[in-house]
Amino acid sequence: LSAELAEIAAAGKRQGLLIHGARCNSGKRARYFASIGCDSFDGTGASMFPKLIPEYLKWAAAPAPSQQRLFL
Repeated sequence: LSAELAEIAAAGKRQGLLIHGARCNSGKRARYFASIGCDSFDGTGASMFPKLIPEYLKWAAAPAPSQQRLFL
């Protein structure tokens, strides 16, 4: 959840790359990854409990807190 990650994601997007956010096991992190343009993320919870995948998708669709959007 850093400004550096947002900068890296933005640089990758400018180059036309897909951005993977890595480990995500909370709504806060899913919203952050979505807000900086990540195309995907993974998490132990989803891999071990596939029934949680709709919850992960709901997290990713929710708006991120405004202070996290400032990094873009």
